[in-house]
Amino acid sequence: MNNQLKVISFNISRAFIFFLFFTASQSRADVIDGSHLDGQFRSFSLDRNYLKNGSVKNKEGSYSTGILINYSSGYTDTFIAAGFDLDAQYAVRLSSTGNDGSLPFNTETNKTSPHYSRLGGTLKFKIKDTLLKVGNVQPDNPLLATEDTRMLPSIAQGAIVESRPIQGLLLSGGQFWSQVTRQSSNQEKFYLAGQTEYQGSNKLTFAGVEYKLTPETDFKEYYGVLTNIYRQNYSGISHIFNLDDSLNLNLSARYNQFWKDGDARAGNIDNRSYGLMAGLAGISHSIAFSYQRMLGETGYPQLAGDTPLTYLVNYGSLGFNNRDEKSWSVRYRYVIHAGILEGLGAGLRYSRGTNINLGNGSAKAKESETDISLTYHPQKAELKNLGLTLLYVPVRQSAGVDVNTLRLLLTYNFSIL
Repeated sequence: MNNQLKVISFNISRAFIFFLFFTASQSRADVIDGSHLDGQFRSFSLDRNYLKNGSVKNKEGSYSTGILINYSSGYTDTFIAAGFDLDAQYAVRLSSTGNDGSLPFNTETNKTSPHYSRLGGTLKFKIKDTLLKVGNVQPDNPLLATEDTRMLPSIAQGAIVESRPIQGLLLSGGQFWSQVTRQSSNQEKFYLAGQTEYQGSNKLTFAGVEYKLTPETDFKEYYGVLTNIYRQNYSGISHIFNLDDSLNLNLSARYNQFWKDGDARAGNIDNRSYGLMAGLAGISHSIAFSYQRMLGETGYPQLAGDTPLTYLVNYGSLGFNNRDEKSWSVRYRYVIHAGILEGLGAGLRYSRGTNINLGNGSAKAKESETDISLTYHPQKAELKNLGLTLLYVPVRQSAGVDVNTLRLLLTYNFSIL
């Protein structure tokens, strides 16, 4: 099934490229003239230590390097403007211990793959303010978000239409039928973490509206169905108060609801959650506090492949999305905006969850996460394409495993066309 999906996706892209380059010469010129080719060299390392009674019990980690290339064409000069995108990704394992979730892992040989790659394409059609994309996409909405904290990012396959009929309004909808997770080259169905692809679905349908009520106020409403698994509704609103020229107060509220759909292949799903966040942001300093609450008979469902829960206010290495969980988080960040170290940033975040219902009559569990981060994006012209992210994350769980994780990501962006 995975190979069939891959072949179909590749053949669609190849057929469309053929169509574009062999239509009228005027259209071909527009497609080529408006194109650009860019990419990124990337090196990633992860070191994870599992603890028992304060000492290291087990280790896992990896070091890998690779390249991501993206080509985006212009559009034909036709009533329905047409174009295409191509993406290619390749990564090489330099070292590894165990399975840290960053690279493909063979459970039979108990080894990570020496390398892995992806190749895909996207067809795109545009009429005035409406854009349709079919093929490889990297969504960022409450129904499905791209995971890009490891060697290669996750990719979804589907069709998305977006329209901006008036200023400040975005209407979107579509359907995803498969995904390639961060540690894989294969297209798979959507299924929940801890389950198997046999319990999955190849149809995630969604519709959404985003509207900027005022220059400072944003509203989002999304509805989606993962066929025979769950239905989801999301509502979110945020507002920025400009206290002065260099200080803003940011307030936001988010609400999610899940319930089972159709055959309920993943079992019962009944979750409601809300999150509140308040933050102050200046030129160099920012601080924020957030509170998150889980309600219902189950926890907040997460898709396999560590699909990020970016629309939960307390999401980090942990989701704080267990049944009945109450969590809060406080974070601080500082960024240098002048001098030789311009672009250097440091952050500290602490999150804690309590009241976790394990469902076995035992005492309520608790967990915590500390994030210590260092980022550097040089602003000088000769170094501006470089990027560094260093993240140290100790996790403590009363009913789980204590673990310390260190991640390092080095990037270099380039543009050819």
